[in-house]
Amino acid sequence: MIRADLCMLGVCSLHPEVGISVPNLDEAHVKRAMIAGSAEVVGLVTAEKLDTAAPYLVESIRALTYLVTAPTVSNNMLSAYKALGLTIIRDEYT
Repeated sequence: MIRADLCMLGVCSLHPEVGISVPNLDEAHVKRAMIAGSAEVVGLVTAEKLDTAAPYLVESIRALTYLVTAPTVSNNMLSAYKALGLTIIRDEYT
């Protein structure tokens, strides 16, 4: 197993109740392994992927340490994620 201090995880679907999910089973396995081998996990999420769910669950949202998204994403859309304790970072390059 490879151990990492930080995993930058591209997220296909993120929902505050469902968690991190993807449309492909193999991708779910890989992302689970990446999360398991990392001390901290950064979820990189565009606005259209927030509040969505895909068929294959990767992990609970609590697996994320940080959530990076675009500065245009509203505070209202991010409120559920903040309530779960995620540190939100808005970046213009997301």
